[in-house]
Amino acid sequence: MGRFWRLRFDGKEKLLSFGRYPEVTLAEARLRRAEAKLALARGEDPGPRAAVL
Repeated sequence: MGRFWRLRFDGKEKLLSFGRYPEVTLAEARLRRAEAKLALARGEDPGPRAAVL
């Protein structure tokens, strides 16, 4: 089992992964989380967007 940077949204229904630790640094994970939260604030689903990063 690996360690991943994750963000829960929409309750427990959705889980967004930003990458595997240590391949994705804490700084990168924080940046991706901020971008996902901005997408959520705009009413967008951050899932498809995170997949391209």
